[in-house]
Amino acid sequence: MKKLMFATALAASVVAFAEGPINATSFEGYTADAAVVGAGGGDVGESGVGANYFYYQGDTDGSLVKAFGSGDIAAPSKTRPLYFAEANPNANYLELSTEGGILWRSINTLNSETVDQTTTYSLGNAEPIAADGTYLDTLVQFTPTEDGGAPEVTQDDKLAIWLNVDGNGVTNLMVKAGWVDSEGVLGATNFVLSGKAVVAGEWYRLTIKALPDILVANEELKYPAFMIYIDHTEMSAGCSTIDSDFVNESLGELFLDGMASKVSSGSVFVSLVAGEVGTDATLQGVGFKGSGALDDLVWTTEDPFAGGGSTWVDNVTNVFAGASLSAGQKSAITSWATANNIVVAAGQEEIAAAAYLLGQTSLPAAEPELTITSIEEGADAWTLTVAATVNDTALVLPSTIPGTITLTQAATLAGLGTATPATTGFTATVSGTVTVTIAKDATAPAKFMKVGVALVPAN
Repeated sequence: MKKLMFATALAASVVAFAEGPINATSFEGYTADAAVVGAGGGDVGESGVGANYFYYQGDTDGSLVKAFGSGDIAAPSKTRPLYFAEANPNANYLELSTEGGILWRSINTLNSETVDQTTTYSLGNAEPIAADGTYLDTLVQFTPTEDGGAPEVTQDDKLAIWLNVDGNGVTNLMVKAGWVDSEGVLGATNFVLSGKAVVAGEWYRLTIKALPDILVANEELKYPAFMIYIDHTEMSAGCSTIDSDFVNESLGELFLDGMASKVSSGSVFVSLVAGEVGTDATLQGVGFKGSGALDDLVWTTEDPFAGGGSTWVDNVTNVFAGASLSAGQKSAITSWATANNIVVAAGQEEIAAAAYLLGQTSLPAAEPELTITSIEEGADAWTLTVAATVNDTALVLPSTIPGTITLTQAATLAGLGTATPATTGFTATVSGTVTVTIAKDATAPAKFMKVGVALVPAN
């Protein structure tokens, strides 16, 4: 059984699937106060969708489908996951109360066995994790556990997430994942997640990306891994989940392309379960343990960050808008270089212009890149955190810069090429990030976004 426990007084497990949003529920097909499982622990069926995905492992599941407004829980104001368009009905959610057992949502239809006219169910067959990633995309309300209340995991569970409250009342979202030592040996460790604060009893969009193999150890074992996002924000442990000695030996050889910096920063979490070289890394189901709330659960191999079927805003590309320089602008950059004793060689003009616009006092090794690292959706505007880096190293940005941060939003990817960028104010931080806002385009709700820095007219 290949699972991935994830808890919040809630626990869950992720599995793989074939193509597209292949398994999804928003609980609209159930009547209010209905259970999702019946005799034998099997799915009772969602009207118009069919049964055979929910499975309860335990004595009696107390989880019930509820209508928003029937209790203290209001409908989420978050952007809904891929596959559920904003215009689709959203009247129901699942109130979780697993009574010591685990409520599973299988990726494939449940397996069943009938003996003496009694049918019992179990999780469906596991599937390989897609080469480009397999995603769990859902809306959840976390319920905190007591300090030290990490969910129990079995030998088949690959990851566990829960909301922890310590003796001082401090709340942290935590993950139990693998730790790889300097020899490539795998162990289990609890990590505190940072990136976005999580409060009990509020809706959050949780997205977990499963990666098939992040590294290989001893030429025999390979490790799947996961990335965790809360409301579009990439969560991190703040430190590598792999020993630095092993990282240094493995970079460029064992990690997936482009993942080395994310491994080092702690935003990639190694599976608790290793696989064997030559075999597929698989997932089987997502399980919930305890109490909480759940809505719009989707498993998919489509990248939710690419805009799919809902208003998911994504950083499509990093743009330096400095292709055409006026004489006055060139003069301003020349004066900046002279004042900072910088010699700009042929071919370094755009690097120098970008460094000038970002308030730097030295010439970077390469042209700085801008990346959207988090997105918050408000009623009338988007608030984004933008990181400035050179070769994955953060730039320190001053409180003011000569350039202007620009944001472009569009309903389609092609539309980014013709949409007019909006300039915006920002607040710089020493970590190399800026916080910017952009008003929503009511005529073309954004599914894609790009960020750049533009030249200001010379005085």
